[in-house]
Amino acid sequence: MYKRVKCFSLAIVIILLLLSIPQTVNSNFNLKVESLCDISGSQSETGGLEDVELIYNPSPPPAIFPIERWGKYRISIINHGSKPVALRYDVFSIYDGNEVGISPFPQPGVIYLQPGENQTIWYFLDVSYRTGISPEEEEGEHHIKVKVVLEDVENPSYRKEFYIDHTIKVEPLDKYELNALIEG
Repeated sequence: MYKRVKCFSLAIVIILLLLSIPQTVNSNFNLKVESLCDISGSQSETGGLEDVELIYNPSPPPAIFPIERWGKYRISIINHGSKPVALRYDVFSIYDGNEVGISPFPQPGVIYLQPGENQTIWYFLDVSYRTGISPEEEEGEHHIKVKVVLEDVENPSYRKEFYIDHTIKVEPLDKYELNALIEG
C-alpha cells in the first residue's frame, strides 16, 4: 500500500511540474523579434518606443477552415527601458482592398508597461468580417494581411506599423472521414 501511495504522489508531483513549464502552441514558430528603435533618433525624438521589443510570427502556419473555427495569434511586447511606457494599439485585416478593424484583446486598446514588464496582444481570424471568407466559401487558399499599429499614447506621431501575412485554406468537409459519434 505504501509503494502505491508513494508512486501516486510521485506521479502528481511530475504532473504539477509539467504543468508549470510554459507551453508553446506551435513548435514551428519562426518568430520575429523587432525592436522599435528602428525609428531613428534619441529618446526625445521617439517617445518611449525605442526600448520596446515586439515578438511575433511574421508568417504563421496556415489555418484550415472549417476544421479550425478560428486562428488565434499573439504579439508579445516587452519594455526593456528604464521608464514606463503607454502604448495604444490596433489590429486591421486587409483583404480584397478592404481594411477592417478586428478587435484585438485586451480591450481597450491601450497597454501600460513598467520597466521589464511584458504584455501579449491577441487577435483572431475566423469565417467572418475579419477575413472576408463566408461559411459557404469554395475550396481554396486565401491570403490575408494583418496590419498592426502601435503608437505612444502621449505622442501619437511616434508610431510603428508592421504586417503579418496569413494563409487560410478552405477545404470541403466531405474531404474528411468522420471519426466520432456524438450522442446526447
